[in-house]
Amino acid sequence: MINRQQYIDVLRAAGDFAHGGRPEFVAVEWMTEGFSPNETREWLRSLCFDPHKACELADAGVTPEQAERPYGNKTVGYAVASGVLTIEQALAYLIPA
Repeated sequence: MINRQQYIDVLRAAGDFAHGGRPEFVAVEWMTEGFSPNETREWLRSLCFDPHKACELADAGVTPEQAERPYGNKTVGYAVASGVLTIEQALAYLIPA
């Protein structure tokens, strides 16, 4: 059975960028979006620290591995989570016409 502590452990292992000093609160957000602890770990590996943006990316067909693609000095996942890229811009960058 998955519990909140598993998410908290994943968030703490990823570092402060993943939870902003509030792993208990952020764990609930990842749970609410429907990610498993392992899926949460995969999205955090792409530096996508916002569970809502990770969900939007996933709904658009982007995988955590694709979100790991470099963008600037970070990743696509980070750029979306931090508001540098919209979902549409990320898709255009990942899947050029």
